[in-house]
Amino acid sequence: YFYRLQQVDYDGHTTYSKVIPVTINCTNSTIKLYPNPVADILFAQLQDASASITAIRIFDAKGSIISAQTFTNTSTAKVNVAGLSKGVYMIEIVTSTGTVKEKFIKQ
Repeated sequence: YFYRLQQVDYDGHTTYSKVIPVTINCTNSTIKLYPNPVADILFAQLQDASASITAIRIFDAKGSIISAQTFTNTSTAKVNVAGLSKGVYMIEIVTSTGTVKEKFIKQ
């Protein structure tokens, strides 16, 4: 990816920053989230056997935390989402090596 800023002054004059390359380290491939869409139970499974899930938080569309759980030394977390309304949610999975955010659909 390449990135640059555009600045527009109050008088309408436009200037651009220099273009810089940006490398995005995507960690989403380290988590398997299933089933998605989900009805009752959502599973988060780490693909890296040396890491472990320590916490999971679920956010609604407004960004409010609606559920939080902690885990001890597990590579697969089981999250009960049966009480959630139908819709799209964001799940944040905290691992021993970093944090991954994913979307899931509650049906």
